[in-house]
Amino acid sequence: MSEIDKVTVKGIYKHPQPEGFVTVKQFMFVYRDGVKHLLLRCSNDTETVLRSVRFVLTELDRDGAVLNVRHLSYKDINAEAGETFTSSMGIPLSDGCVDFKISFVRAVSDKHTYKLKGKKAYVYYAPQKALRKSSVFDVGFSVRSFEISQFKTIARLMAGALTLLVIALIVISFL
Repeated sequence: MSEIDKVTVKGIYKHPQPEGFVTVKQFMFVYRDGVKHLLLRCSNDTETVLRSVRFVLTELDRDGAVLNVRHLSYKDINAEAGETFTSSMGIPLSDGCVDFKISFVRAVSDKHTYKLKGKKAYVYYAPQKALRKSSVFDVGFSVRSFEISQFKTIARLMAGALTLLVIALIVISFL
């Protein structure tokens, strides 16, 4: 925390959360450069290393009325199963925000995607990355080499067409 940060509220998150997913454990409201921010300490309750999460933040005023709803994400988390992770930068909030609700929607690991539907988290296999194309000799090639080989193919086709045209002109001249 820098010298200009001022902690106004610390607490344990008490809203209901699903089991076996990602949960908020603690929070802080901090004033940073005159703007209210929310700092979260979350727990990776999945069974794999967590890479990123998507969630919905609902800001509430003193009467419980909704001030703002935002869809947010944390990327590059790298939290082991059972570990906690924090939001170091904080989430800017409305001045009238005194309470909030977090609804985690999706959590991504290397091999799995966890999606929340209702009050249950479902696990899916993460989409596999496309395999890299290779040549006949099993040597990978880049887009640049593909463009060059494509140019060579077009040049050969044009040379072949020109050769056929020359042969056709020679045959016509003998007739």
